[in-house]
Amino acid sequence: MNLFSLVVVISKLLRPSVSEGDKGDEKEMAKSILKAVVFLTPIFGITWILGFFVLIVDLSDGVIPMIVHYSFTILNSFQGLFILLTACIGEQKVREALLKHVTSASKSAKTEVSSKITSSIAKK
Repeated sequence: MNLFSLVVVISKLLRPSVSEGDKGDEKEMAKSILKAVVFLTPIFGITWILGFFVLIVDLSDGVIPMIVHYSFTILNSFQGLFILLTACIGEQKVREALLKHVTSASKSAKTEVSSKITSSIAKK
């Protein structure tokens, strides 16, 4: 399933986006595929390694097998979140939009607080 997911991501990266219009630069496309493979391989690999450890330590009893089982379950359940976060960190456009949103939200919060303070002072 992980290999299938990786193939789907790479095939989606090969398609030009709506904003690009044409095929785009082959070098940039290869770079984005390499970046996706570099980001997704550790995410998929860590869970597979823990899965093999689950098989190995499953025969023994104790605290270590329980830790391995819980860590395997937790990392597998959050795998989609990790993929989303690495995709957001990996794309410069997403980082810029997120930074713009955070800075505009903080500016609006500051102006809202200052307007509340001035209105409360004016009432007194």
